[in-house]
Amino acid sequence: MSSAIALFSKTPIVGSVKTRLQPLLTPNQAADLHLAFVLDFWDRLCTIPDVSLHFYCDRTWTHQNGPVSPENCNLQRGSDLGRRILHCFEEIQQCGYERILVVGSDSPTLPLSYLEEGLERLRHTDAVLGPSEDGGYYAVGCRQVQPHMFDGVRWSSTCTRADTCRAFAREGLQFELLPKWYDVDTAGDLKRLAAELDLPSSKDFQHTDAWFDSHQPFNLPR
Repeated sequence: MSSAIALFSKTPIVGSVKTRLQPLLTPNQAADLHLAFVLDFWDRLCTIPDVSLHFYCDRTWTHQNGPVSPENCNLQRGSDLGRRILHCFEEIQQCGYERILVVGSDSPTLPLSYLEEGLERLRHTDAVLGPSEDGGYYAVGCRQVQPHMFDGVRWSSTCTRADTCRAFAREGLQFELLPKWYDVDTAGDLKRLAAELDLPSSKDFQHTDAWFDSHQPFNLPR
């Protein structure tokens, strides 16, 4: 059974990304941090064997530095996040892939084993969710696409995951939860990330490490 992972990201436009980290960060610093997350996460995803990778952006990627070439950047399409994810599922499924994970770029140190576990679980269940600590989720996977599977979900809220679980159940989808992880959205999350990157086991975060090294001080442990 063929599998695919799609990385969902916003274009790193100053003032439109990582806004909850402002005013701790300037809009330019926040955009640079977002870009570092995307580049590091894409590099890590490329190490997962036997998986087709796809990059979906909210608008044309105009930044000179990107994870893929402009012609390989797919546009997210839909009036809300649920419709954009649904369109992604349908588009990749039409290419012949059966197990599909959509993952966000807000969890740069997410263990890749969680995503591999998600793809494995999709061998025997219809959908998976990777819960984040804020009530949302870092990833959603599907092998049985239903057109109304995200109807009624309140996006970007503490209810997002619970709403999605109810929607999946309503549509008759069997689903499982993956291990929990955290998004980097607040000053507290950023401090947690800084401490995590200082651990001896931390590696493969070249761009994020470089961002921390060049954006001091923020009262962050380094």
